Amino acid sequence: IGIGIGLYVMLISLSGSVIVFRRELDLALCGPGPHNTVACEPPSVTWLAELHDDLLGGHTGRVMNGVGAILILTLAIAGFVIWWPGRASWWRRMSLRRGVGGRRFTLDLHNMLGFWLFVFVVVWAIGGIYFGFPDVFNAFADVFKRGEDETQASLAVQESFAVLARLHFGRAYGLSI
Repeated sequence: IGIGIGLYVMLISLSGSVIVFRRELDLALCGPGPHNTVACEPPSVTWLAELHDDLLGGHTGRVMNGVGAILILTLAIAGFVIWWPGRASWWRRMSLRRGVGGRRFTLDLHNMLGFWLFVFVVVWAIGGIYFGFPDVFNAFADVFKRGEDETQASLAVQESFAVLARLHFGRAYGLSI
């Protein structure tokens, strides 16, 4: 299971790393102007986007991506629970110790990277769940409506989903990863 999820994470990460620069690739290939459309995009980037979004399987692939994101979120939370050493020594697990053997160094590196990348992994996983199962998130947002009328709470939930989507793509608040 670990190897399978590891390969899945690698596939999604590599394809996402390329398609996050989709707009920049379009500008580089087509130049600025009104003709800059997805039609200018190289077929390889379109193929990578479909691989990343739907695992080349349409709706079924998108659902499988959502399930994969749930597994990643579960692993991240389980890893955090296992990692947590208690209040007294949690800070030691956030850095590398010097003068230790190879196995201890590898474990410390795993612990440190797990801590420092936890928030990124959780945001990407929740974003993947959101894109895999948008109807569940939309139903959650609808709970805060009054009939057909939008409320402040429903608008706040919808805006948080929009921020989640922008964070998933590495573009939020004018920042780009």
